[in-house]
Amino acid sequence: MMTNLQRLYPSEDLASRSILLSVADTGQACFTADLPGGASVAAAAQAALGGKFVDPRAALFLLPWEEACTMSHAFSMLHWRETTNFCPGCGAELRSRPAGHAKNCPSCDAVQYPMTSPVGITMITDAAQTRALLVRQGRHPPGMYSCVAGFLEPGETIESCIRREVAEEVGIDLDEVGYMGSQHWPFNGGQLMVGCYGRTEQTELDIDTEELEDARWFSAEEILEAYKRIQNNPMARIRNETQKGELWVPPRGTIANRMIKAWLTDCGLLAR
Repeated sequence: MMTNLQRLYPSEDLASRSILLSVADTGQACFTADLPGGASVAAAAQAALGGKFVDPRAALFLLPWEEACTMSHAFSMLHWRETTNFCPGCGAELRSRPAGHAKNCPSCDAVQYPMTSPVGITMITDAAQTRALLVRQGRHPPGMYSCVAGFLEPGETIESCIRREVAEEVGIDLDEVGYMGSQHWPFNGGQLMVGCYGRTEQTELDIDTEELEDARWFSAEEILEAYKRIQNNPMARIRNETQKGELWVPPRGTIANRMIKAWLTDCGLLAR
């Protein structure tokens, strides 16, 4: 594959544009590279590699989980290399280390590493496990609702972050918080989405309208229909094909979708 790329970019030092992501047990290395060129070069690259360039978000929604994780890793490393060029302490230009994801400052010896911001995201259900609370932000496509989420603040645990965000955004206290899983999200600088479940006996909401456009309790059956709808048309969010009046949930490739699926499975509405 590198030979094919070199034919497309004969004057480029592709090794210097590449980042080593991992090495498999078989010894095969996985690289990512930031390739130059316009539409004609991209078309030639697609033909040479037997693939197609797509929007990174669309790729996350369509790729198998393991490949999506690799793409997330690659996207984040390219972004970090492009945006982290000067020492925040003294302003000197940073130099890449020959191994590992790090850059050194030749002036003050400081070392810069890729940073990931932790975010708590919560699947909130009532005590009877018959309804779930989903929220909507103004930036969401029509009809799209998701889980409450927010950035971890200094000094917080994930549990305290979850409880604070839920209290601030929808005005309820959680009786129970538990860990479900996590996902790296490469956009907006890179985030670690830490998924939790939250249970509450409170049902009355006090919505922060500066943060949210809406928040509602939905029955398991309503969420099941929305889940099936997005599974059948995972590109609806990207193509803005969602419709107001219909409930939509985040597509596969997102931790919110995984949490919704897990809850519907626990409710007996999806097969394990």
